[in-house]
Amino acid sequence: MIKSLAHFCAVSVVAFSAAACAPASKREIFAEYQDRQIARGLLRTDRTPADVTFSNDDLAEHFRRIAFFDYPSDREYVPKRLTRWEGPLKWSLFGTPQGNNSVSRLMDHLARLTNLPIRKVPRSEANFLIMILGEEEQRIARRSMSDRGMQSYFNEFLEAVFDCGAITQWSDSDPVIRSALVYLHGDLDGLYRELCFHEEIAQSLGLFSDDPTVRPSIFNDDEEFALLTTHDELLLRILYDPRLRSGMTAREAMPVVRRIIQEVRPGS
Repeated sequence: MIKSLAHFCAVSVVAFSAAACAPASKREIFAEYQDRQIARGLLRTDRTPADVTFSNDDLAEHFRRIAFFDYPSDREYVPKRLTRWEGPLKWSLFGTPQGNNSVSRLMDHLARLTNLPIRKVPRSEANFLIMILGEEEQRIARRSMSDRGMQSYFNEFLEAVFDCGAITQWSDSDPVIRSALVYLHGDLDGLYRELCFHEEIAQSLGLFSDDPTVRPSIFNDDEEFALLTTHDELLLRILYDPRLRSGMTAREAMPVVRRIIQEVRPGS
């Protein structure tokens, strides 16, 4: 996480060792990693897994962990207030055209889940930029970064063999997300690219944290699931329920959250 006048909540899924894999191309590294994870039974695509159940109490605790803490810094979770978008989310895709249809479908789905106004716009009008970075796009991106903290973090991403990440901008005094940047290496392909779209875009809506106890979910770093699960969709519905508001503490919000959960999952 990088702080300046606003918070930059940065999340990266996995780091690879560039030195250990130097002979292979990044595309080969990503493809081999994806195959290895699938062989281990990870990167699952089942939305409602029968082998991983959760109660309403579990869902409430998962929401508390994911919505009211920042991504861990030095392995310590930092408490935060409820943070989300309150105005229109205007997104644009920059870079290689791969994934444009996937992103459009995902954004339409998120709009239905959250009732947040989400629409695609020209890049000059966007407050939510998704960058798929081939070599030429990386050069343009380096030149376009004005904030030094963001520039340093972004350069680390480009120089290592990272897969994807996200930066959201908001302030302590007004915890409303004003803009977001999601970035993926252009060499990502297949299911792993879809994982990056789902996790980074969903986290950029305000569910910043990752927790190993939260499952079935993409909101942890174990990569058991590649795509948004029914559990994750419930978390997003709760986050954007009109009875909640940006800036609420966990103490203020959790009684309301439990009532919402009883309504969306009666009897569970």
